Amino acid sequence: MTKSFCLLSSICLCLFLTVACQSQNFDNELATKQKNLPVSYSSNVLNITLIQHDSCPWSYFWCVVEKGINDAAKDLKVNVKLLRPSETPYKPSEQKELIEKALKDNPDGIGVTLTDRKLFREPLTTFLEDHQDDRKSRIPVIAYNAGNSPDKDDIPYDIYIGQDEEKAGYEAGKKLVELARLKSSGKRGVCINHQEDTENLQARCRGFENALRDEGIPYFTIITKDNPKNIKEEIEKDYQTHKNTDIVLSLGQIGAAPFYEFMEDNKLESSQIFHATFDLSKTIINNIENGRTLFAIDQQPYLQGYMVVQWLALIKNHNFTPPGKVISTGPSFVDKDNLDKVKQQVGQYR
Repeated sequence: MTKSFCLLSSICLCLFLTVACQSQNFDNELATKQKNLPVSYSSNVLNITLIQHDSCPWSYFWCVVEKGINDAAKDLKVNVKLLRPSETPYKPSEQKELIEKALKDNPDGIGVTLTDRKLFREPLTTFLEDHQDDRKSRIPVIAYNAGNSPDKDDIPYDIYIGQDEEKAGYEAGKKLVELARLKSSGKRGVCINHQEDTENLQARCRGFENALRDEGIPYFTIITKDNPKNIKEEIEKDYQTHKNTDIVLSLGQIGAAPFYEFMEDNKLESSQIFHATFDLSKTIINNIENGRTLFAIDQQPYLQGYMVVQWLALIKNHNFTPPGKVISTGPSFVDKDNLDKVKQQVGQYR
């Protein structure tokens, strides 16, 4: 009985060792084969063109977007050409000319900030219809930062990467009203649009106006030229005739900085005007800390820049299908409660 058991145990042990060795050999062989597999990326370096309505260093926000673009280009080993209108203030017609020029060059992928869908629709749609027959040779087009979706914009591009601007404006307006009413305020609201010819900023103010209309609060949109002096003058002019204004939304650092100067010049306290702004900067962070700004709406600009390059490369190299027609990067709200989580990232990734 004991001898039989020992013999059986020895046979089982040999079988186990044989299987284990074979399994190890198989794993090593598989690892070697996988290691020697050819890289699936195209051997040719991709050439991507991005056409946007603003850029660094003129806009703090766009420095963060472009860091994402540059990091993605480096990580994915692609060439990126960045085009922006040279005239100030911004003119959509000049961006349209840049789009048409880029389309004629037939790059491997195109990204565009869709600030005027009506103006840009014809050249983009014609190009897309002419270059989408063969999936392997087609040229992907992505809208980023400014846009809605291929369906809403009625342009058959691949995806929109950014935030829902009207929704963001609406949520900001609702939140401002709630905070104002806690202090028995909420008499009149103002949205500061520092770039009148961009549809994404118009959508932010439209959302803000809808939120205040729902609450029965009068509202007004200040439309200014894209320079701090003019913005401050227009804020001042409106306030002198409407001193009951106690809710203000600015649409970025360009509008927020003149607002802070206006508050200081008029010796107004944060308890007198409830302020929020889109986007982040060191100046905005400081004003959230001192209570002058209640919150900022963050749309993760670094992600917008990185992902437009990433997805153009993925679609062109692998024919990948994005997870949806919209990749949402916002909105999210930054206030005193969660400021520490993002404070160190401002200027780099936020």
